[in-house]
Amino acid sequence: MKRLEGKIAIVRDIEIERLKQLVELGYQMEAVGLKHKYKAGEKVKITSGALKNIEGFVVENKEGKFIDVLLESIGQSIRVKLPQEILILI
Repeated sequence: MKRLEGKIAIVRDIEIERLKQLVELGYQMEAVGLKHKYKAGEKVKITSGALKNIEGFVVENKEGKFIDVLLESIGQSIRVKLPQEILILI
């Protein structure tokens, strides 16, 4: 049984359906606990995916699941939502 902030964690039906879709599409998945809650202003580096090795700054943290990162190294600033698992503090 998984707990979140001392309470039993509840997985919503929509999240279960999305996980099932990923499995059906053949994606490999692994549950990873978040080690760090990113805060606005922190500098981060993307560790995987199409934006790998791009650095940016955390703009907003949303419930510890996804963050907006301001990317400057690609010639202009954009916001992109990324899962925290693919970010590291630099």
